[in-house]
Amino acid sequence: MPEFRMPSSFFVILLLSCAPTYGLSIPWMLPTWADIVTGIGTIAQAVAWFIFFYQIIRLKAIRHISDSFGRMLVILIGLAVFVKITLQLISLFPLISQMAFGHRPIVIAYLHLILLGIISMYLISHLYITGNLKISPYLNISIITLLASVILNEVVLITQGISSLVYILVPWTNLALLVASSGILLSIISIFISQFSPTGRQKKIERVYGTQPFIKVKLPEHQLENKNNI
Repeated sequence: MPEFRMPSSFFVILLLSCAPTYGLSIPWMLPTWADIVTGIGTIAQAVAWFIFFYQIIRLKAIRHISDSFGRMLVILIGLAVFVKITLQLISLFPLISQMAFGHRPIVIAYLHLILLGIISMYLISHLYITGNLKISPYLNISIITLLASVILNEVVLITQGISSLVYILVPWTNLALLVASSGILLSIISIFISQFSPTGRQKKIERVYGTQPFIKVKLPEHQLENKNNI
C-alpha cells in the first residue's frame, strides 16, 4: 500500500508563516517594519503551498482517488486554496489592501472563501473520500447544491464589492445573497438527512481509492485480517 507524504519543509514553512501573516488582517495598525515581516510571511506561505501543489502534481496524487465525484471535490478545494494564496499576495500592495478592507462585501467574500470554500468543503470531501458518509444520489445532489450556493455567494459578494468601488448599483444582490444563504443552509440539512437514508451505502476505502490509496490508512491487525478476507 503506497504512502503519500509531504516533505517536512512544507509544514515548517507553513508553521513559521502563520504568525506573520496575521498582519494581513490589521494592515492599518502595523508600523513599516511589521509590514515587511508580514510580506515575508505571506511570500513564505505561498512558497509552502507551492511545495504542496508541486508534490500533488509530481506524485499524481489526485489519480489515486478512483471516485470521480470525490476527485472533483478535491480539485475544487485546491482551486479555492490557490485563489486564497493569490489574494493574499495581491493584498500586499497597500493601495489594493486599503480598497479591499474599505468594502465589507469583499472582506466577507474572503472569509467565506476560507470558511466555506476551503475548510467546510474539505471536511465534507474528506468524509466522502474516506468512506465515512453513506453515499447516495441524494447526498451527491446535496453536496452539488452546497457548492453552487457557495459559488453564488462568492460571486454576489464580489459583485457588491466591485460595484461599490466603481459606484455602480447592481440590483437584486441582496435577494441573490438570500437565495445563496438559504441554499447553503438547506444543503447542509440535506447532507445530514441523507445519512439516515435506507438506500445509502457505506463505501469501502478500497473502492474509493482503488489499489493505490490517496492516504495510507493504518488498521489494527484484526481489521487487516478481516479486510483480506473480503
